[in-house]
Amino acid sequence: MKIIIGTDHRGYDHKEHIKKTVQSVLWLDIGCFSQKPVDYPAIANKAITLLHKKEAQKAILLCGSGIGMSIAANRHKGMFAALVWNTLVAKQAKQHENANILILPASYISMEQSVECIITWLDAQFLNGQYAIRCNMIDGI
Repeated sequence: MKIIIGTDHRGYDHKEHIKKTVQSVLWLDIGCFSQKPVDYPAIANKAITLLHKKEAQKAILLCGSGIGMSIAANRHKGMFAALVWNTLVAKQAKQHENANILILPASYISMEQSVECIITWLDAQFLNGQYAIRCNMIDGI
């Protein structure tokens, strides 16, 4: 599976650790490529553009708190970006919200917690049923 990974400067070290640790994924790295400051909306928009073009199936985005990246990603129709900070929330993001974008708060969780959240999210399955109805309602907004 090909997954987009992108971050601003605050998540750079996490991103590099994730790429080395989670080897079952083909990563499409969209930056940033150093700790030099960059603007997170540009990274989010690049990820969304690639998802719309079907260059990848999912995306993982990081920034300091995760809030800015979540806001930027969720501005786009069909994008369900979930800010997660532990494995329980990561699992629910997929099972209940069918999140196609995982957002990680690099300043508030460890690199290992990031990896655990990713693996949990990738292993989880959408439950459909009432959750599909809710997702369709969101998509209609």
